[in-house]
Parts: sequence; structure tokens; C-alpha cells
Amino acid sequence: MTEHELRAQLLERYGPVLGGGELRKVLGFSTAGAFRQATLRGTVPVPTFTVPNRRGRFALTQEVARWLYERRRTAIVPA
Repeated sequence: MTEHELRAQLLERYGPVLGGGELRKVLGFSTAGAFRQATLRGTVPVPTFTVPNRRGRFALTQEVARWLYERRRTAIVPA
């Protein structure tokens, strides 16, 4: 799968912005508390932001797709 294909799939499924439980799950955080702690520590792997009058953190889907693709691209594949 190419980065472009991954981005297209995520955009089709979630739209241009990921937030809430979807963002947490796509980034691989097992609980909302773990995501909250990563946010407080500044260790969320993509830039996140708030939206006025909305709860939680949000990220651009294309940035999440790029991060996921890079993790897969640099993974060591067992022989």
C-alpha cells in the first residue's frame, strides 16, 4: 500500500479531520487516559489542536496517514 492509498482510505472513512476516539484508535492508544497523558507530556506523534466549542483534540487526517505510513515503511520485517 502506498502513502497516497492510505491517505485516500483514511480521508474517505474519517474526512479531513480526525478527533475523539477515532484519533486515539488510529494512533494506537489503548485508552482515552493514555492519549490524554501523551497529550499532556507532548508525546502525541502528530500535531493536534483544539476546535472552539468542541471537546477533545483533533489532527489532520493527512498528517496521521503520513505518520502511519512512515512507521510501516521503516518497520523491520522479519525474514
